[in-house]
Amino acid sequence: MAKVINVQEAKNFDRIRFNNKPAFDDTKPSLNDASKAFEEILKFVGDKNAYQWKLLVLCGLLGIFTGFHNIGAEKNLTSDEAYINISVPWVYNKLNILTPSKCEYYDYDFSKIEKPTSIQRNSSLYKSLEMKECDAWVYDRTVYVSTVVSEWDLVCDRKWLMSTAQSSYMVGILLGAVICSALSDKFGRRLVSLTCTALFIVSTISTAFSNALITFLILRFIVAFAGHGAYLANYVLCMENVGEKGRSYMGSLFHTFFGFGFIFLNLFAYLLRNWRHLQLCLGVPTVLLVGYFWLLPESPRWLLMQGREKEAIEILKKMAVHNNKEFPPEGKLRPYLNVISQEVKSRPTLSTKQKIKTTFTIIV
Repeated sequence: MAKVINVQEAKNFDRIRFNNKPAFDDTKPSLNDASKAFEEILKFVGDKNAYQWKLLVLCGLLGIFTGFHNIGAEKNLTSDEAYINISVPWVYNKLNILTPSKCEYYDYDFSKIEKPTSIQRNSSLYKSLEMKECDAWVYDRTVYVSTVVSEWDLVCDRKWLMSTAQSSYMVGILLGAVICSALSDKFGRRLVSLTCTALFIVSTISTAFSNALITFLILRFIVAFAGHGAYLANYVLCMENVGEKGRSYMGSLFHTFFGFGFIFLNLFAYLLRNWRHLQLCLGVPTVLLVGYFWLLPESPRWLLMQGREKEAIEILKKMAVHNNKEFPPEGKLRPYLNVISQEVKSRPTLSTKQKIKTTFTIIV
């Protein structure tokens, strides 16, 4: 005759059978772990399926355009070898090789000499000549028709200004990452991404029409600030919609878009030898990012942590449809939503002054 056992005995039997682990778990999520609760919600609607892959491509697209602009200007060299040999002093470069100076010249009209190649470097002619600083340069345009260097003569005593072109960009990346990350926590991933994307589109195209070096440097700063601010907001948005097991490889794939930006940059730089044309070519395609205003969703994780449960559930329902999953009933989701709601309510309420101080502290 079969023995009838109660539910507790069945659970104990399962623990023994499965190495002291229950075959099924009817326990509610921990009341102090909202992150784990959201992970469980994602499993119901799909945490690494079609929706996540579409979002990866959509958010990662920006990485191609930000990769376009991690570029420094090239230098053009002076030409006309015969007259260079006699009209300028020779100096040792960084490699300790004797080369014609690009910053000084002899104060003499060498065009009067019929055969410049016949003059020797130790000729008595040089003993009485005065050297002066160059105030104009002739650039070799066989490779690059125009660069930032040739546009504003960033050579010799102005050479240090060339470093500021890339420095302004790197400072923009730094501040964009710090400030926009803090703002996306406060105002949402989508809002920060859209705002920075709009600024990125305008600044990338405007850079091609810079009429002064200072304008160019300011626009380069804005390109970096806005581009990388939106890039990080997109990355967080994408990863917050992916389950724990999918984050490692999807996170790596997200950054490959940035690498594609470098690859395409080389192709465009080869085809376009004028820096303004190149900048315009890199800037105009960013108009495609206007589609973000209709396609980019908000992070349901962020919405739940802001107490905006209805909006989050609407996005989760769309996620379930895209992933061909059946959206779970209210009773199944409620324990997990309560965990998140409990954490939101337990957070201390800050005054406006405290919020400003906290935001400033995060940024600094």
